[in-house]
Amino acid sequence: KSKSMDIISKELSKCGAQNIENVGLLYPYSLFDIRYELNGQIRYAIVANTSTKVNYFNLSIKRNIFFHAFNECCDLFLITNILEKPKINKYNVEKLDYLNKTINSIKFTDEGE
Repeated sequence: KSKSMDIISKELSKCGAQNIENVGLLYPYSLFDIRYELNGQIRYAIVANTSTKVNYFNLSIKRNIFFHAFNECCDLFLITNILEKPKINKYNVEKLDYLNKTINSIKFTDEGE
């Protein structure tokens, strides 16, 4: 995860972003990974990566709700082929909602006695 965070932080810096904070590295359960300022506006980035060339990622329900609630100032950055030749794909809410969705995990809880 730290490699993908570094790649996105550098890319944001190239685009003029300032005060870039890698929140996701300090707080693994944060609803976003990077907080930054761009053109005087606070923005949030959710970062995902894969070693394949296929554009896919997992997004928790809570992160999805956050992404939709802050849709004007939040983007998801997916880095594909991260081990060889990283490619950055950027998604806003409209693009995210257009993608195919699959439920790929089930939460199990042992409530005890």
